[in-house]
Amino acid sequence: MIRGYALLLEIIHSLVTAPFLLFNAGAIALFEQLRSQRVRVSTMDLRIAALPP
Repeated sequence: MIRGYALLLEIIHSLVTAPFLLFNAGAIALFEQLRSQRVRVSTMDLRIAALPP
């Protein structure tokens, strides 16, 4: 049981330090452009591809 809490704490610390990428207006526009091209990729993959570098 203690090991489980230690792993949970480790995960929480990892999430706190992880960078977050914002899905902003530019990303939305690029996502819509990719989607209109009917690229055969899942929606979530297109959203990831549209994220700014």
